[in-house]
Amino acid sequence: MLSSPQQTPAPQRDTGYWKLTGALLFVTVFFAIIPSGFEWGVTDPGQTNDTLRKVQWLPLYGLGGWLLWRRRRIALAMLPLINPFLILFCLWALVSVSWAEVVSSSIARNVKLWGTMAIALGCASASWAPTRFEHLTWKTLMFALGVSLIMVFALPEIARHQDDALRGLWNGITASKNQMGFVFSLAMIFTAINYCRGTVRGKTLVLCLALIGVMIVGVQSTTSTLCGLIGTAIVWMVVRPPVDTRGYLGLIIGIAILVIGVPYFVVSLLSAPPTVTQILEPAATAVGKDISLTGRDDIWEYVISEAKQHPIKGMGYGSFWLGPGGPSEWIHEALYWIPFQAHNGYIDIVNETGFIGLGLVIAFVLMHLYQIRLVLRIDRIGAAGHLALLIYVLISNIAETTLFLPPTLPFTLLALSSAVMSRVLLQARWQAEAEQASRSLNPRFQRPESGPRQA
Repeated sequence: MLSSPQQTPAPQRDTGYWKLTGALLFVTVFFAIIPSGFEWGVTDPGQTNDTLRKVQWLPLYGLGGWLLWRRRRIALAMLPLINPFLILFCLWALVSVSWAEVVSSSIARNVKLWGTMAIALGCASASWAPTRFEHLTWKTLMFALGVSLIMVFALPEIARHQDDALRGLWNGITASKNQMGFVFSLAMIFTAINYCRGTVRGKTLVLCLALIGVMIVGVQSTTSTLCGLIGTAIVWMVVRPPVDTRGYLGLIIGIAILVIGVPYFVVSLLSAPPTVTQILEPAATAVGKDISLTGRDDIWEYVISEAKQHPIKGMGYGSFWLGPGGPSEWIHEALYWIPFQAHNGYIDIVNETGFIGLGLVIAFVLMHLYQIRLVLRIDRIGAAGHLALLIYVLISNIAETTLFLPPTLPFTLLALSSAVMSRVLLQARWQAEAEQASRSLNPRFQRPESGPRQA
């Protein structure tokens, strides 16, 4: 019989790969935080060092693949429990190479996508404990915040923005303040999860909250702060649910509105009636933001016009935002500055993988929610963390592109979350089968054969 919702399954350590997978998880999350190629302040793709980027990531992808091979029995057992739409999107992205305008770029992005999946599934199959993902991720995020705070004062030319528009705002060890926002907002969520687990208490909790608060003030990202607070609230709602079960109904309805509303948002834009500014005006006003959301509405209008040229299958995964000389050059010329994303994950998905890709993303989200519901019966706190992370990624992608975009931090954690859930469900299945077998072998659990009735 499965554990009660309030209980955590007993940890089962695989000592052979325990330290290796822990190190791989820590380095992967940390590398997702810092700029690729360790290149702070680089805005021109022509100045990047591709060799350094490969040295940074390819060994991690190889190690993830090696762990998958070493634990292939467990990996094969996990296969039926992995979100199928996650795999289907990866396959669709791979197929899109055949019509991508810049094939080499699409191949490179696919390597990152499949490499991230190899790391996630490799870590989940090679060693096991239900709280490991949560605790190691929390430690990595807090470590990144601590290093960032030191760099803000020790190396301000790197850790603070030097351009006129954002001068003085903190980016820490990340490439921009928006990415630093990912770190502190996700740190809020994972601190809440570990608090509910009982692994963060007292002075440690106070120190973590103080560090997060300082970074909020220094980074000044309203969107990230709101996303972090929403994620933290979701954790608390699920772990401490209302007495009235109808409280869950409101949560489900809210998720449904989000899942259905976002695609409708994209569809309505592509079919044209209202302008982006008209749609976003109420929300922008509510949070005290400029109605243009720092110029994002202009980018969206341009990318949407591009997406209309290939709405079904897109222009090829990872083959649009390539800087000067690439397909997005005309947007750079129109804006007089160089963006490297649409600052909206859903619009970028449609532009690069079409409505087929967007449909797979929606199906992935729905399946992810279903798996969270299954995990809820086994481990309520774990399910709360997975739900909060999913909602965080969905909301944050309204203003930033991280959805199915490796090696960004939100997508890396979402891929790890999906892999961890499949392992949780596998362990629960094995536990149930073992208990059933034990009952069948134990005479006490066997029903006595019926005999002639006594007078």
